Amino acid sequence: MVSAYGTGPRPRLAPRGVAVVANEGPVSWWHLKRLDIGGAEPWAPWGQRGGRIGGIVIGQAEPSRGLLIEDCVVHDVPGPGIALHAGPAGGTVFSDWSVAGCEVYHAATGITCGGPWPPGGNPWQFHERFAVRDCRVHDTGTDGIVLSHCRDGVIERCTAWRTGIGRTRRTPVGIWFFQALRCVIRLSESFDNHTAGGHADGGGFDLDGGAVDCAMLDNYSHDNDGAGFLICSYDPVNAPCTGCVTRGNVSVNDGRANDYSSILYWQAHYCRTERNLCVTRISSPLKFISPTRGHSISDNVFVVDAEADIPVLKSAFALDANAFRRNRWWRTGGRPRFELPGRTRLDLRGYARLTGATGDRVANPGVEGAVGRELRRLDAARRASIS
Repeated sequence: MVSAYGTGPRPRLAPRGVAVVANEGPVSWWHLKRLDIGGAEPWAPWGQRGGRIGGIVIGQAEPSRGLLIEDCVVHDVPGPGIALHAGPAGGTVFSDWSVAGCEVYHAATGITCGGPWPPGGNPWQFHERFAVRDCRVHDTGTDGIVLSHCRDGVIERCTAWRTGIGRTRRTPVGIWFFQALRCVIRLSESFDNHTAGGHADGGGFDLDGGAVDCAMLDNYSHDNDGAGFLICSYDPVNAPCTGCVTRGNVSVNDGRANDYSSILYWQAHYCRTERNLCVTRISSPLKFISPTRGHSISDNVFVVDAEADIPVLKSAFALDANAFRRNRWWRTGGRPRFELPGRTRLDLRGYARLTGATGDRVANPGVEGAVGRELRRLDAARRASIS
């Protein structure tokens, strides 16, 4: 174990020019606890040099099991705050690891794991049985928490805010997975995230390319530039996003830039979106920006909380290859309208005719009351998960 001894302030580690904590061999059963890890120079998100020098950076090609990074504060580094990178060898490298109760800020990226690129025929093999719990990531140049090359893991009870405040060619999100199998984001909050100087993303949560049978459950996204919940693939041929579930989440005032939405589908197929509450104020709560098929969208509440005539659903592509069931639609400023190819002013009946929706209805959920109830439910679920 590397940790504080006795009482008093955290040990402060702040060397120049190298990763603060690194390794030269396997890290099985390493335990890093209650450290203050910071760069020796001020952090400058808009003009960083290099960007590879990080806080806790563990690179490994040999199997390593049981790594625990706990209650550490990492800040003011031009690279990632906490990063686990699996080397080019095949097979599982990192297993049964966790990052718990840590805070990362003033870094290029907050908490990340990954592997070789391109990842090859089995992209999920490099990290397995892992958890990122009770962590806080904020004021980062790009992403908050982004995990890839992984399977059977969880991000839970984490918070990400003010990510994407630097400049990058990549497009950042608060909390997300890609190249992930059977992974879950649950009971987490993501807000006030931005696009890192670009024109895409800047959202709350994301299941992206190579996310298979993953889930976003009981999370709270709000006041983000991008989508609250993005279900997509950057490469649908080589890295399909499929079989994923988005359930029990709340999105309020997301899609503040670039015409994003609460829930956004792009190049993903055969996913389920169930029992979410989505409230937007300057954009559509549900949007599709590519042809799509096989999705089930059921028992959700979609609200435009604005006087402006904003569509509650917007798609440039036909949606009749998907299933819409028992959703509720509302606009506080008037009757909701739906926008589908060539038809920009559809009412509920016209939308149902073109999509095959059954059981959908226009109904006032009482926006403030509905949001309050859902947030209390999420808070109770989060508290129950701790006890």
